[in-house]
Amino acid sequence: LAEHHAQARHHTERFAAHLAEQVLRRGVRRAGQQAVALQRGDPLLQQLLLLGQCVGRGVARALVLLRQGKWDIPKRLGDGGEFGVDLAYRVLSLAQASRGVPFTLATATPFLGDRMAALGFPDLLVQPRDLLARLVRHREQNQSDLALALVPCDRPQSSDLVELSPRGKVRRIEIKPAATTLKWTWAFAVWTPRFSRFLLKWTEGFNARSRRLGREPHAGDLFIGAMSEGFEIDALTEPSGRVLDIVTPETLAAAAGFHPRS
Repeated sequence: LAEHHAQARHHTERFAAHLAEQVLRRGVRRAGQQAVALQRGDPLLQQLLLLGQCVGRGVARALVLLRQGKWDIPKRLGDGGEFGVDLAYRVLSLAQASRGVPFTLATATPFLGDRMAALGFPDLLVQPRDLLARLVRHREQNQSDLALALVPCDRPQSSDLVELSPRGKVRRIEIKPAATTLKWTWAFAVWTPRFSRFLLKWTEGFNARSRRLGREPHAGDLFIGAMSEGFEIDALTEPSGRVLDIVTPETLAAAAGFHPRS
């Protein structure tokens, strides 16, 4: 949530350094056991990494959406005091958690109220570290209902690719294309209560459309739907930015050196 919490910056830098130098390197050394865990996705490690990127970057409160049975996450993270952020949890049934990202996000709308919202994914490392904070400021300056932070994409087959207009607005989104000429993908999203209301309405009316989609919906489908309803999606581009998906042993090894030492 886009309420700046400046006092958390010291905790964030210390926490991020701890993750980079201890957790990640420890995972690389334990190649056998750790690799198996990360092939399935290590949700606790991923949540810790996401907090390290968000706390002190324009986020003061976070709602963690987790599948039923993942009790190790709240046990480790607690109320967020260790990291300088207020944490709450929304537990999803297996059915809720398997319907797609837009439906997962819709479960958070009753807790958002009239607050701004920021979205990040726990399995993505993002560079630069202050990209979310910059996106929050960018949206405030432009007063848009939805804004995306864009970085160059080197894996289009597993990403949302974004085309921009000359005005810097999102013109088109391609979801996991087999081939494309587009180069930008989004790393973070920030939106207003107006978009939260649209999100809920979109998911409630999705059933008829889902048969034609042929797969579970992605966040990109939600954004495409918003554009068709007249939403302008603002974009902040970072040509030197990077994203790294840490769900495989290979990307875990790369994660240890992903963030440059300060």
